Amino acid sequence: MPPRFTTIAFELLQSIFGMLPDLDDALHLSQSCSVLRNVFTEKRTQIEKQIIASLLEATCRRISSSVYEKDLCVTKFLNAYENVADAYREHGNRLRIEDRLDPAVFKNCTQANWKRHQVTNEEVDGVAARWRKFRFLRELYLDESVAEEFMEFRRKFVSILAAEERVAIVKPGVTTSRKASTGDLQSQPYGYDFKERFHHALCSNTMAVASHQLGKACRETLVLKDGKLEDAYPDGDVLAAVDDFWVRARWNSSAEDDDTEDDDAEDDDADRSRRAKPEADQMEIFDFLYMFLLRKVVPFEKFAAWTEADAEHWSEERACTIDEEDDDEPIDVQKWHTFLSDCRKSIRPMDLVDLIKGTADADYPPDKSMYLQVRGVFDGGQTERVEWCSYYERAPIVFRLLPYNDRVFAVNKTELPSWWDRVRLASGSRFAEVFGDKFDSEIGKLSG
Repeated sequence: MPPRFTTIAFELLQSIFGMLPDLDDALHLSQSCSVLRNVFTEKRTQIEKQIIASLLEATCRRISSSVYEKDLCVTKFLNAYENVADAYREHGNRLRIEDRLDPAVFKNCTQANWKRHQVTNEEVDGVAARWRKFRFLRELYLDESVAEEFMEFRRKFVSILAAEERVAIVKPGVTTSRKASTGDLQSQPYGYDFKERFHHALCSNTMAVASHQLGKACRETLVLKDGKLEDAYPDGDVLAAVDDFWVRARWNSSAEDDDTEDDDAEDDDADRSRRAKPEADQMEIFDFLYMFLLRKVVPFEKFAAWTEADAEHWSEERACTIDEEDDDEPIDVQKWHTFLSDCRKSIRPMDLVDLIKGTADADYPPDKSMYLQVRGVFDGGQTERVEWCSYYERAPIVFRLLPYNDRVFAVNKTELPSWWDRVRLASGSRFAEVFGDKFDSEIGKLSG
């Protein structure tokens, strides 16, 4: 009789766990029998470290996924901001100069690389905790009720509606299907790499917000020396770094792509095609998180409760005009849109998970002013104003999605639909396997 799988040596069983593509697979394998459950329970941290960092090993690269390749950079950004958040909590809305970070912190965050990094157990635990929170968002995306409401939101968003009607196109609160979502990809019209792509897009959105928060909290990059302004951070500019993360450009190609030059036009087209996948993935997640879910957890009806302690921050003078031709936009709606804009730049995907889970409690978070304060919403930078903050909206992300060099299609502001919304509505979910063909067809109609 051949030996049973569970009679394999303990160390080999642990190695099998470590070669799995992601942490969910390890958990599911551990639930298959008592022997594997004991292995996973006893060596969980080591197994999770193997899975998270296994893409570094040449011997494992062909059989393990790269699900967590962006997580170290995310971790560095979040860790760098911890002391900043404590300073906001202790000293108020504006950081003192001594609490502001050296702009070189961006170098440490952006150049973080698993290959040159000794992974700690604390970092493994942080990645695992983030993966569990992100799983909640992934299951929301797969939930039938949420998916139907998301599609209905898209239909209404691209319709011609009056200002008052646009405010009400999303119902407050998140309601899922009665049947609990399992996230079973076998029953979904998505490819085998859905979890990896979804996680990468969530990491990119996290880094975009975190870099924006960190940028405001840094000391200014230009200093006066001998009567001239000089760059205090010669290895890179914070503004450029934040812009890079916000439009997701940094994460659309590998380091190997960055080091090679390709003069062949056909190869350039193929390269753009490869990069279009993560760009569109990240746009899909941005819309799901910040155009859809954010409106459900901080709807217009709760605007006053969120801002009553800091009403002057969203004053009439500061409120954005969404469209110069839209004269019927009520000032309260403009203020709400300004508030949503600030939230998009300050609330990370993991924050949204907590806000969604806390919607059953009308008082969550109990101190809303402090919640916004520690995320840097009220800080305008060292000189009390960061002029570039107002430019980080949805438009530059949509702009990068355009598949033509001449960028002929107009890009509207965040709260109004653009060409992307119409194309996405007709093409379906970005993660569906048939999206590419439908997207190309719709783009052809627009350009024709």
